[in-house]
Amino acid sequence: MKNPSKLSCLLIAGILTSTLTTQAAIVIVDGWTVNDDSFTDDAAGTYSEVSPFSVDSGAADNGHWNDTSRFTFGGGSATWTFLGLENGEYEVAASWSYAGNRAPDPFYTVQGGSAIVVNQQLEATGGPILTDALDQEISFQMLTISALVTDGTLTVTINDGPGTNTVDAVADAIAIQAIPEPGTYALIGGCLALGYVMLRRRRR
Repeated sequence: MKNPSKLSCLLIAGILTSTLTTQAAIVIVDGWTVNDDSFTDDAAGTYSEVSPFSVDSGAADNGHWNDTSRFTFGGGSATWTFLGLENGEYEVAASWSYAGNRAPDPFYTVQGGSAIVVNQQLEATGGPILTDALDQEISFQMLTISALVTDGTLTVTINDGPGTNTVDAVADAIAIQAIPEPGTYALIGGCLALGYVMLRRRRR
């Protein structure tokens, strides 16, 4: 049998860690910066809504980041804002809790650009799979691989799609990741090549 006191300490530590993490609007997971549907003030970003939204709780097997998301129908919108970013290009991905009563045509805009239509009745695919604060793997879908940041700010907005006023458009989590400059790739390649040469010399 496991040591009860040790087990209790581990459980308490896990609960405290999860609680502190889920209260933060911005977290870093596997190099991706994630902004969830949290109203907690965070110097690295914000989340806001237009039109009434409701809390939707559920398990990760339906895509809920941290077991919660928010939903609206009839013209609502939500915006995630990332602040204090390095200027450059970013990949942007979204997660959502999928189900048959979700909107088939809500659309995202990144940096105020063209509409990116998704089907939230289906699981998000094609993007990163990230682990949330509850140790659940959540699938994301790529929205764009080239969002340009020029003032340290990146915004993503979701709008309820046309004709979907009887089904839910879901606001959950947005993940972004900076795209290295071409020169950075060259530097990394050069370092790897140098390391390989040094390793071969050492083996001789």
